[in-house]
Amino acid sequence: MKVNTKKLLSILIFVFSHEILGFIIHSNNTELVDLASNHLRIMTPVILIGGIIGIYFGLLITYRCFLMPNISPVLMSMSIITIIAIIIIYGLAILLIGGVKGLKAIISLIITVLAVHLVILPRIIVGDDPILITVLTCSVITVVSLLIIAGFNKKALAAILGTIGGIVIAGLFAILFGNFMALSGVTEEARLLAGVIEEGGGYNYKGILFAGIIIGALGACMDVSMSIASALNELKEESPNISIGKMIKAGMNIGRDMMGTMTNTLILAYTGGSLILIMIFMSVNLQLYEIINQEMMLEELLRSIAGSFGLVATIPFTTVVTSLLMGRRKDN
Repeated sequence: MKVNTKKLLSILIFVFSHEILGFIIHSNNTELVDLASNHLRIMTPVILIGGIIGIYFGLLITYRCFLMPNISPVLMSMSIITIIAIIIIYGLAILLIGGVKGLKAIISLIITVLAVHLVILPRIIVGDDPILITVLTCSVITVVSLLIIAGFNKKALAAILGTIGGIVIAGLFAILFGNFMALSGVTEEARLLAGVIEEGGGYNYKGILFAGIIIGALGACMDVSMSIASALNELKEESPNISIGKMIKAGMNIGRDMMGTMTNTLILAYTGGSLILIMIFMSVNLQLYEIINQEMMLEELLRSIAGSFGLVATIPFTTVVTSLLMGRRKDN
């Protein structure tokens, strides 16, 4: 019935478009009315086509029959469409500012996201050791990403070794002090996971906590190591005869300048993620020591401090490795 009504409406508008517009516009300009009438006649079939398409897709959605099962439900969500638009804008900004290196950065980012979602998470879900899987995958991510960004050279090698050293230190720091603080890793999210997945009760939640800390520290460690390696590489090109000692001194000075801002970045990022949690504890008039003694707060503190510690450790690692690879030895 709806389709017949739309057909009738389309036919009436098409036939009497000139009279309808003449009544609405009230203009003596016949050319304007004729032009608008022609446009209306051209657009009239859209009413019929749109109605048919709407009914057709409505039936498909009702019976959960999508023409493209993996995409159709996603494109029906305005929130997801907005997220896709934001990602596209972000990618265009990287390409516009970074050019070829921006394209390499996007490729590196895609590889990182795929590695986390296709390797780390599935392996943890099936019961593999979270720490081992995370360290190995993060090492591969580091190697592939930095080789894509910097190419096959000493700078990339130094950044890779510095990054791996930093995330290993962050992981060891988290494991050591996490065990000292007797953290279980069992939070509200862990309980939700146990309820959703049948085998969820058997997961190594403490290992998942430490794996999350390592993943969180990876990006900052890569950033610091590549920045230091790039700076020392430029210094080497400007002063080919610079000694290892002078390169180490220069690298440490660069690292100290980066240390303050990057440490703040990590601490503020974790604090921002826990803002509501902190507000909840403060709203029930808990003392500071009582707030800190909550396991959720202890986990967030360990995340931020372990990540920052790994970042700090990356500076001397990268500096020494880069200097040994590029600096001039006295006997040369």
